[in-house]
Amino acid sequence: MGRTGKAIRAVLCWPRSWALWAQPRREVVYALAVEAVAAVAVGVAVWRHPPVSGQDWAMAGLLSVGATVYLVGTRRQEERRRADRGYNRVLIDLGGVWSVAAIMLLPTMLVVGVILVLRLQRWFVARRPAYRFGHSTASILLAATLCRAVLDWAGPPTWSNPPLAHIALVCAVGALYSLVQAAVVGLAIVLASPTRPTWGMAMGTRRDNLEAALGTGVGLLTALTAKTAPVFVVLIAVLLVALARILRDNEELRQDALDSRRDHKTGVLNPQGWTEQTQRVLRRARPDTPIALLALDLDHFKRVNDTWGHPAGDAVLRVVGAVLQSLTRLDDIAARDGGEEFLVLCPNTTASEAVEVAERIRAAIATVQVQTTDKRGQEISLWGRQAQHDEDGNPIPSRQRVLSASIGVVALTGREATLRRLHQHADAALYTAKDNGRNRVEVASPAAPVVPAQTAVAAPVYAARRS
Repeated sequence: MGRTGKAIRAVLCWPRSWALWAQPRREVVYALAVEAVAAVAVGVAVWRHPPVSGQDWAMAGLLSVGATVYLVGTRRQEERRRADRGYNRVLIDLGGVWSVAAIMLLPTMLVVGVILVLRLQRWFVARRPAYRFGHSTASILLAATLCRAVLDWAGPPTWSNPPLAHIALVCAVGALYSLVQAAVVGLAIVLASPTRPTWGMAMGTRRDNLEAALGTGVGLLTALTAKTAPVFVVLIAVLLVALARILRDNEELRQDALDSRRDHKTGVLNPQGWTEQTQRVLRRARPDTPIALLALDLDHFKRVNDTWGHPAGDAVLRVVGAVLQSLTRLDDIAARDGGEEFLVLCPNTTASEAVEVAERIRAAIATVQVQTTDKRGQEISLWGRQAQHDEDGNPIPSRQRVLSASIGVVALTGREATLRRLHQHADAALYTAKDNGRNRVEVASPAAPVVPAQTAVAAPVYAARRS
């Protein structure tokens, strides 16, 4: 069954199984509240909409055709881009150009229709959990309804020789659309973050915001073109496809430069990339800003390789890497430090916040499932040590419950933090976690002397992995 079929089955199944309920309560409450407000706003606006003319229907069809040309032309590239960047961050889509144009030209009912046409087509490359895709759609509809209400209140703009006031109104409404949507989505990212959020995490990078501004501007130009010279709308769609490809090609070039600093087995930074990025963060840190470091080690990981083979060990590393990527922020820096040791630097994060992140990671690894093969090529599932039953409710054999992680945590202020000090204290806490039974989180006391690594544990330490 394809991705769409699985999504439909998940939506139609008993609501208690939805992935939304596994998220933090505050994120669940916020998502449901935004979707409820958006549904009410759209319902009221559609119920009170003025009569729709044949010209409005024709304009809605024209914008839908232009949007479809753009979406089809960028589909494969956009799917690859979303897969590369993951879903736990701001992602700007130039498809919003057509939403902006619809807001400027159409009554609310048709604005909603055009947006739903866009979102339905974008779902096939969304690479987002269904609940997050639904929340993003609700934020777009909410922002569009609000902006259309402002235009209805102020009076429709004049598109032929418009006065300065109308130009200012159009620009203000376009900016309002971007700001409302960014605020709604940004707050959702903040609430979903297990650690203290940053501005870039919630509102996107400078490049993201410049791209959003570009999309709004092109949307206004598209509205003007559709109103005065409709025949050129499809040409705008073709030009947008070319523009999007240029932007994505440049992004891929930057990504290639970053990939040279990544560990290809796990997807996190290699030592060179780690040193460059962490030193940059430490240089920019304010004296009183907390900086945390997590040192993570998979317990008895060597036994996985010895028992099931190195392909099984690699599969475990990949799956745990995916877990870690979903539980860390955009600004966090993760790296493979050699062998099986992994590190996560968390800027602007206190010790208590870092412990919360570490506990989430530890708990996720202790219950994770890894589909892999054994030494004879037979399919097998490996599980976290705290997992009890498989997806069918059957007890999991203890021999297959082998995965857990020990994590050491330290937090220092910007004036105290050096890479060497952070690493030493986090390692000391990690060895304490190993000594105290493994599958646990320990916090370093920066005031205490650091015990040399070779005397911190009596038994060999087998692995750390982070991705």
